[in-house]
Amino acid sequence: MRVLHLSTVDFWGQGISAYRLHKALQNKGIDSTMITLVKSSGDPSVKMIIFDPIDKTKFHVFDKVIPDTDTISNYMIEKWSNLLKMQIMPSEGEIIFSLTDSVVNLEKIIEVNQADIIHIHWSPGLIDIEKAPLYFMDKPVCLTIYDMYPFTGGCHNEKCEKFKEECINCYLLKDEVKEIASINFNIKKDSYNLLNLYVVASNNCLKRKAEESGIFGLDTEIKVIPPSVPLEKFSKENKKRVREHLQLPLDKHILIFCCSSLKNRRNDLERLIEALTFLKKENLDFYLILLGAYPEEIKRNLSFPVHAVGFVPYEEIMCWYYSASDIFINPSTQTGIPVSVLEAMSCGIPVVGFDYGGIKDVIEHKKNGYLAKTYDIEDFASGIKWILEDEERKKYMSLNSRKRIKYVFNLENVATEYIKLYENMLEFKNITKKDKFLKWGEKLFVNKQIDTSLSVFSKMLEKYGEDPEILNNIGVIYWEMGMRNKAFKFFKRAYELNPSLKEIRENYKKVIEFRRKN
Repeated sequence: MRVLHLSTVDFWGQGISAYRLHKALQNKGIDSTMITLVKSSGDPSVKMIIFDPIDKTKFHVFDKVIPDTDTISNYMIEKWSNLLKMQIMPSEGEIIFSLTDSVVNLEKIIEVNQADIIHIHWSPGLIDIEKAPLYFMDKPVCLTIYDMYPFTGGCHNEKCEKFKEECINCYLLKDEVKEIASINFNIKKDSYNLLNLYVVASNNCLKRKAEESGIFGLDTEIKVIPPSVPLEKFSKENKKRVREHLQLPLDKHILIFCCSSLKNRRNDLERLIEALTFLKKENLDFYLILLGAYPEEIKRNLSFPVHAVGFVPYEEIMCWYYSASDIFINPSTQTGIPVSVLEAMSCGIPVVGFDYGGIKDVIEHKKNGYLAKTYDIEDFASGIKWILEDEERKKYMSLNSRKRIKYVFNLENVATEYIKLYENMLEFKNITKKDKFLKWGEKLFVNKQIDTSLSVFSKMLEKYGEDPEILNNIGVIYWEMGMRNKAFKFFKRAYELNPSLKEIRENYKKVIEFRRKN
């Protein structure tokens, strides 16, 4: 079984979940490879697609990190920024809306063609969704949903209900480009319908929303398999020893918050600061650790003691900071499950968060953390105080946090779940969608997308052999392109295979008449 994981990034954001699954599969004997647009790890089984330095219409796939490279991911973000006219502008490090296109032609990549299973993770900019059925024709495709992007017209985590219908009049976009959301929505809907697709949600909140969407709907079976943590890498260290090593205070309650970018407004740092300011007024003696990009800019505006670290790319060091802490605080109200929440709990650190989104799958209220009423800052602050004021309670919740990860979010168990799914996918891989592909190719031809239409029928010829309808369609395309001799070859062969079909008979007659006159 050869599994190919497609993910825009490999070792931050939701790319971490994809990478960890990839490595766990390898440990279980699965032939697993990962392709990204941004590679951070030194792992040669993760490959990065980059532009040719001279000709940007060409690409290379490397198994090494290439320094000082203009990444395709940055190119796509800049391209989208120029096309999109946003009513609500993203903050630093934030992606709130992505289009469905990509400059990468996955059809040319060997690893795609050799794979038995295609596993799509968080992958904006890597996959041209409209052409995905061409790239993955009749291959089983697993799509794991980490945020709302796969079933909206482009937004990632908006609290908006329009995805249930068609994302018409997207409030994120200005009037002159509002139709982009609807166009993207229908591209996804049409492409998913052609794919041999199996959908996995990373939590129950996303499952419910995906089932409500006009892209998937209730007819789509969506399985929940959560993100996971390698327990052997995230375990509780001796708190006193770690604090001494990191030069952190021994006599204070330490709270920790981490994310890839502290300036990303979706992490709701302002809400966190408001809650901690409330705690300060309550005379709670605490110390805050901030991990993430741009920490010094945030630290300057705070009135309580802060240890600002910056972005930490090493799991071992992250484990130290978690172990040095008493509580992980998560002020975000997003649909996904933050990987950092799982990592902290694996290290025995209870979490305080809001009763919203994917985090509800992780936190058991007052057992391994505290779920505050959504947007209720005082309740959030009260949850922190409630855990810290009782040492026995804190120990009890620490033990339960580790147990929760061990039994539900354990990487070994999650990898086993995915292997079972892959085996099921391969069992039914020969289910053909030939008729749907024929209609798709014909629709592309009618819409003047001649080259893509020809690619679809040529790929179908490879997959299904000499089918008269496929041959006839290729003949029609060559005829339209003025390539009469090529058209004759395909019309003739289609006629030999099925002379009784009226359209084939008439096309063959037409080309014979043309050749006679010329």
